[in-house]
Amino acid sequence: ASSPAFAHVLLASALLVVAGLMFGYARATPFAPLTLMAAMACMGVVALMNVISARMRGAGAFAREALWQSSGRVASALAIVLAVLALGESVEVLTMVFLAWAAGLLMVLLIWGRSWLARPRFASLGQRYQQLWPFIMMSGLAVWLVKGDMVVLGGLFAGRITDAELSAYAAATRLSEAGLLLFAPV
Repeated sequence: ASSPAFAHVLLASALLVVAGLMFGYARATPFAPLTLMAAMACMGVVALMNVISARMRGAGAFAREALWQSSGRVASALAIVLAVLALGESVEVLTMVFLAWAAGLLMVLLIWGRSWLARPRFASLGQRYQQLWPFIMMSGLAVWLVKGDMVVLGGLFAGRITDAELSAYAAATRLSEAGLLLFAPV
């Protein structure tokens, strides 16, 4: 059952890396296309780590999964710190942070996680997407519910509020999200 999950991660990551390239060139953004591509690739490796984590939990290896999560976080944090120390305050530091994050996770994946990988199976993806479409819609709506206000505020008040004010609002909404997460188990 994990073969389609690995196929999905690879396909989605490849599409998002290409989208990052196209978006970076199509718009005058503060992020270079390489930075967007590095971010998308990094998130693909994060998703791959999460699939392996789910496989470990499914096999009942909860202690191993906790160690897996911890080792991925420590390795990626160390790689990021080394990249920032090496580059200082250069323009490429954000790109290198994403690449270092991905490299740290890939190191853990290749050293320890290879036995949990499955061969990606692309053949059944279309059928699986049809089955999962309602869940994808619900997840998208949940994202909009939690983060859509930033898009609306940024668009409605563009030029009338500063980035610092919008950032302060975003930080304050994280507190409400924390309350939501704390209440979720109830």
